[in-house]
Parts: sequence; C-alpha cells; structure tokens
Amino acid sequence: MAVSRKRLLARVFFLSVTALALITECWFAWDGDPDTDPWTDLIGDYVPWQVALAVFGALLLWVPAHFWQRYKREHAERLAEQASRAQVQRSLAKANEIIQKKNNLIDDLLREQGYSPGKIDTNTDDSTDTGQPPGQGTLF
Repeated sequence: MAVSRKRLLARVFFLSVTALALITECWFAWDGDPDTDPWTDLIGDYVPWQVALAVFGALLLWVPAHFWQRYKREHAERLAEQASRAQVQRSLAKANEIIQKKNNLIDDLLREQGYSPGKIDTNTDDSTDTGQPPGQGTLF
C-alpha cells in the first residue's frame, strides 16, 4: 500500500516523538540524578491520585480495546481479500466452462458441415482434388 509523502512524514514524526519520550523517561528514571524528573515523579508531585487513577484506568481499558479493534480490522481485510481471490477463481472457472462449451458448439457445427475440427488444411492448390472448393479445407 503506497503512502503519501505527507503521511510518511507524519508517521516518522509521530514515532520519533514517541520514541524520544520513552527513551528520555527511561533515562531520567535510571540516571540516578535527583535533579532529573521522570514523568512518574512529575505526575506523582502535581496530579492528584484520583485524577491519575481515573486516567490510568481509562488507558487500561482503551489500549487493549484499541489494539483489538485494529487486529479485528486487519483480520476482516484479510478475509475480504481471500473472498475476493475466491470470487476471481470462481469467475475464471465459469469463463473457462463457457469457453469450452463454445468450442464444443463450434466443433459440432463444423462436423455438421463436413469439416474436421482440430485439423487445418492449408491446401489451396486447385490441381488437387480434396472434394471441396479451393481454399475451403478443414478449419481447425
């Protein structure tokens, strides 16, 4: 699936900001310097525990549901693609069946007219007697 340049830049920016936030959070948490403040310290110092608990509870519900919806959509897309392939295969089988019937019908019509289907007679020499007008040998 082709992605526009604008969308690609947005993805790179979003993932870069996310990676930077995670890296700095880990760095600040583990650097041992008491003057650096990881998010956990900032949240603990400035956000009431009731608000933090509500936000974390919402995230705990939202994140799994969000990923479930994404994986469900991917599964549905895969099923639709498989169904599409199956429909193409059924259509091709039906087309081949129609072509075979048409070929059989043509062969039958040729036999009724005295031609021999499946062989080509390119003899157009007027001096040989094929029992048919010149150039009118078997067709297929």
